[in-house]
Amino acid sequence: MQKIVYTKALAEYREKPSKVFRKSGKIENDFYKDESLKLQYELVKLQKWVIDNDKRLLVIFEGMDTAGKSSTIKEFNAYLNPREARSVALPKPNSKELGQWYFQRHLKQIPNAGEIVFFDRSWYNRAGIEQVFGFCTQAQHDHFYKQVNGVEEMLVDDGILFFKFYLNISKETQEDRIKD
Repeated sequence: MQKIVYTKALAEYREKPSKVFRKSGKIENDFYKDESLKLQYELVKLQKWVIDNDKRLLVIFEGMDTAGKSSTIKEFNAYLNPREARSVALPKPNSKELGQWYFQRHLKQIPNAGEIVFFDRSWYNRAGIEQVFGFCTQAQHDHFYKQVNGVEEMLVDDGILFFKFYLNISKETQEDRIKD
C-alpha cells in the first residue's frame, strides 16, 4: 500500500476551508473521499496489529435513530478482513433472553483474540430506549446503572480494547433523514 502523507493536505485545508466545507456547512465530497480512504488505510493497519498481537477490540456506536451508526460501521468495515471483523446489531430480546442476566446476550458477542467487533447499539439501550419506551422497569433501569461500570471494567481488565462512540445529530437533521 502507498504511504499517506497528511501534513500538506491538512495544511492546505486549513488555509482554504472551502475545500472542506460547502456554504451549506456540509463536507465537500472530494475531501470526504480523500480523508475516508486515508482512514480506511489506518483501520487496515489497526486490524493487522490486532491480529498479529492477538488483541480484542470492541467498539460501541450509540446515538439517536438516523444518527449514522450503521453507515459509520459499514464505512469502518469496508476494507477490513471480514474473518476478523464483524458488526453486531442485536434484535429485541426473545422470551428466553428476557429471562437471562441483561448483559448476557451482549457478552456472547465480545471479540475473540485477533478480532474486531463493532456494536450497532449495545447494552446502553437499557439506559435510554428501553426506559423511554417502557421496555424495562425503573428497578431494572437502576440495576443496569449499578452494574454497567463493573461489566465494562471486567472487559478492560481482561484485555479488551474498548471504545464507545455516541453519534449526535440535531432534531432537525433527524427529522430530515426520517422524511427521506
